[in-house]
Amino acid sequence: MTINAAIPRISYLADGVLTDFTFAYALIEPMDLIVTVNDVLQVEFTDYTIPPGYEDGGDVVFIEPPASGSVVTLTRRTSITQQVDYTTTAFPSQTHEGQLDKIIMILQELLYGRISGDITFDLSAEQLQYVVNIINSGGTDAQIPSWVDATLAGVFIGEITDAAPADGAASAKPDGYMYVEVVI
Repeated sequence: MTINAAIPRISYLADGVLTDFTFAYALIEPMDLIVTVNDVLQVEFTDYTIPPGYEDGGDVVFIEPPASGSVVTLTRRTSITQQVDYTTTAFPSQTHEGQLDKIIMILQELLYGRISGDITFDLSAEQLQYVVNIINSGGTDAQIPSWVDATLAGVFIGEITDAAPADGAASAKPDGYMYVEVVI
């Protein structure tokens, strides 16, 4: 498939009658489409469906029509994953092209997000006695246990007295160790 240059977002003003809203950009799978009504996230199969045939665009069909005057926004957010595992068999050209298409979709979304300011990093953290809860408005919350010893991952809770090493500098920490500071 060829991916045309497109801004992967469209908004409509609902009239209280129509249930079908069209998007003209490719999706890899329905979960890559974020559907909101007045900035409230809608849930597929509860609030709307996306009929098959969405690979080159398609329709969002609401179970009930959005209220008149509501703003319906359809935004593609392709999952940033790489699920293809190449083997020693014949080169899978269609699979390879599909992965290249996915990269182009992600780049379009990143470019559009940079232009529109849509990409946000909205985090908050809550320090409890033995864990830190990280809350992300994007739905990828985490609960990280406090550091118990040098072999387990976790979060150090307390005053930090050492600075992170400069980029490229040697560290005595094990491979994969990361310095992240969250100020509460």
